[in-house]
Amino acid sequence: MKSTKMSLWASGLSLLVCCAMLVGTTFAWFTDSVVNTGNTITAGTLDVSLQYKHLTDIDAQYADVKSDTPLFNAADILWEPGRSYGYDFRVANNGSLALTYVLNFQNVVTGGGTDGANIADVLDVYYVSDVNATSLDGLTPVGTLAEVMNGQKAVTSGGLAANAAAQEFSVVVKMKEKADNKYQGAYATFTVELLAKQATAEQDGFGSSVYDEDAEYPTMQDNGNGTYTFDGNLYVYVSNQYIPVTADGAVNGLYTDVNGNNYVAEAEAVKTVFANAQDGENITFIDNVSISSIGADTYITAKNVTIDLNGRTVSVDLGTAENSFSVTGDGSVVKNGTFTCTGSRANYPLWITGNSPDRASILVENVTIEGGMQVTGTVDATLKNVTITANTWHDVYLAQDSSVTVESGTFTSTGSQPHFYFFNYGSSYNPTVTINGGEFNGDTPTYAVRFPGNPYTFTNNLG
Repeated sequence: MKSTKMSLWASGLSLLVCCAMLVGTTFAWFTDSVVNTGNTITAGTLDVSLQYKHLTDIDAQYADVKSDTPLFNAADILWEPGRSYGYDFRVANNGSLALTYVLNFQNVVTGGGTDGANIADVLDVYYVSDVNATSLDGLTPVGTLAEVMNGQKAVTSGGLAANAAAQEFSVVVKMKEKADNKYQGAYATFTVELLAKQATAEQDGFGSSVYDEDAEYPTMQDNGNGTYTFDGNLYVYVSNQYIPVTADGAVNGLYTDVNGNNYVAEAEAVKTVFANAQDGENITFIDNVSISSIGADTYITAKNVTIDLNGRTVSVDLGTAENSFSVTGDGSVVKNGTFTCTGSRANYPLWITGNSPDRASILVENVTIEGGMQVTGTVDATLKNVTITANTWHDVYLAQDSSVTVESGTFTSTGSQPHFYFFNYGSSYNPTVTINGGEFNGDTPTYAVRFPGNPYTFTNNLG
């Protein structure tokens, strides 16, 4: 019996030793492998260049077009009816991918002249499919500068395979012979822009060459604050034109173009521009602006200032800080947008006033006003295509020696309140309203007078 137990212990011990020996043992199976090293993916390159030489300099070498060296420089040529000026261009594909390109005139800004003359209407743009042209005889223009401006119509377009020979052509601008005296002093500035995108040339892994048929030319990036970015440059969009501007590093929402025109997108910018405005200045809104906690700083006294709301809305919180949007300079214009009230006081967001011995004449045109407007002091306000809806009181409130002439528009008073209110608190004042046009709720323009015994004048020429 004892020997049997010893045998069992020995067997168990042998089993444990065998199990321990199996730990760490690798079994042998059939295996195989294929290894492929050194794989690399390299993106192709899309690289286009534009070179130029003067049209009449046949033996000249092409030079690279530079962003800061204008091709059409006012210092090089004085334009007059019949005069032409242009360049031979060379477009080259310096990359490894096929491309298509388009040549545009962008960011066109015009001005000067008289009687509404726009020089872009009398400048013909020609494309010549060969270089070294000696005349424009028999050639048809691509269109006027007005027709090709801002990419509406390409000056020319084409395509280049990788390693293909460069393409050469001429572009000429000519002033029409019919341009008359009203174009004297007129000007146009613009950008010559070459855009390129990948072409449907190379094949993908399925043998298709149209996989990139939806590729698009680079476009303006909307920054969401009234500005746009393209190729690292900043622009604003006004009157269907992209205008290059520089941001003011010290004032949020303030931008300026090369002609010194100001563009505002925030209340801080409005405050700064109004406080420092010079006579003849142009101020354009490029975003909606909410004015509060600014006080009387939104008060512009410079003369002949044009304030273009550019379709934007100015919201004014009158509040305890006595915020206002006030214009007083003679010859100034407020146009193309909306004024509205916020806060506890829902009336009179726009204030037209004059505070000097000399009367100021101010035009309000193509403007919508929610809450009414004030006209006070020594000022004559003319209203053209103005829509006013009074929120609590009157469409127009007048005081002192102010006058309002209504040429056109729509005026809606509230409840029993009249359209116009004369606050004629002094016997030496004579506030005046003259109605030459417009539509009024109730079919008839109405008014009220604070002191009936003091002077005032109300003239309704509508009959």
